[in-house]
Amino acid sequence: MIIISTQCFPPIIGGIENLVYNLALHLSIHGYDVIVFADASKCDDHAFDREQPFQIRRFSGWKPLRRRRKARAIHHLLKQGQCTALITDSWKSLELIRTGFNVPRLCLAHGTEFPSHPNNVKLQRIKRALSKASTIVANSNYTASRISLFVENQNRINVIYPGICRFTDPPEEIINPIKTRLSGHKPVLISVGRIEKRKGMDTVLRVLPELLQDFPGLIYVIIGSGSQKDELQALASALGLSNHVFFLGFQNMDARNSWLKCSDVFILPVRQEKDDVEGFGMVFTEAAVFGIPAVAGNSGGAREAVIHKETGLVCDGNDPVSVASAIRQLLENETLRKSLGENARQRAESLLWDNTIKEYIRLLGQENA
Repeated sequence: MIIISTQCFPPIIGGIENLVYNLALHLSIHGYDVIVFADASKCDDHAFDREQPFQIRRFSGWKPLRRRRKARAIHHLLKQGQCTALITDSWKSLELIRTGFNVPRLCLAHGTEFPSHPNNVKLQRIKRALSKASTIVANSNYTASRISLFVENQNRINVIYPGICRFTDPPEEIINPIKTRLSGHKPVLISVGRIEKRKGMDTVLRVLPELLQDFPGLIYVIIGSGSQKDELQALASALGLSNHVFFLGFQNMDARNSWLKCSDVFILPVRQEKDDVEGFGMVFTEAAVFGIPAVAGNSGGAREAVIHKETGLVCDGNDPVSVASAIRQLLENETLRKSLGENARQRAESLLWDNTIKEYIRLLGQENA
């Protein structure tokens, strides 16, 4: 049995939630007995949990108590010898797990949970937690570099880029109304993700008036919600962009994929905001499935999610001139745009979970289980 302990799990939506869920799902698909120890959410956990091919145990209540109850439940299975491997979604989920159990312990690392200048208490806390991991899996080389401060034996750090799912073509009843809505509007830029400062969507808005002089039919689609949404809507209105920017909020998978399929360039000129930084940027590779190139900021792991001049263009997310130049290059050169889009699609194929799960199985020593 493989135990996965996580604070981040669906039906809550997010990058870590997506990664941990697919890790559990694809281990199960490959024939492994998986049990997920997850925090309860405010959503309908029961309906979601019943549909899964693996066991899920939820823990609710005051966070410090919840974490201890979860750790005790995991210790019970470990003592019984029923566990062949333990995976935690972060060092926080590993922190209360006792040592002395002879099973592989794999800890996921995403980037933002590792401060660049921690105080001594935080430094020692993270060090002690990570010392319990037999293997640490970083989602990018950038994240691996952030971990190095907390881990003496760097050989325990492995990099596995987040896997992505194979998407089917969106149904016509969803994609056709989108095509109708976009009729006469070209080109289409799109951003998908949590709307917050480090994503750089505000910079895209600021450069749109200049781009509209040469591309008067340009549309910018923003899918997602977050702390900066009201501010961005006000900015778009102040810049006179109301007819060129669509704020769509949350969209289900079919709708999101339909908008991606109808778009020309995916754009997130991410930047670092204090310790808040993009660890990788799974959404770049998810967009690449549909053969569209990306414009990414040169912050954190985004430089690995988008390969400059191969699957898209990497720019300085702090510099509006750099962002505008990258967008313009792709909009003006259709041959380049299609070439980078096809390269992006091919790379996305290599990152499908069918391939990625094999790397996790290898690290867990489960090849012959």
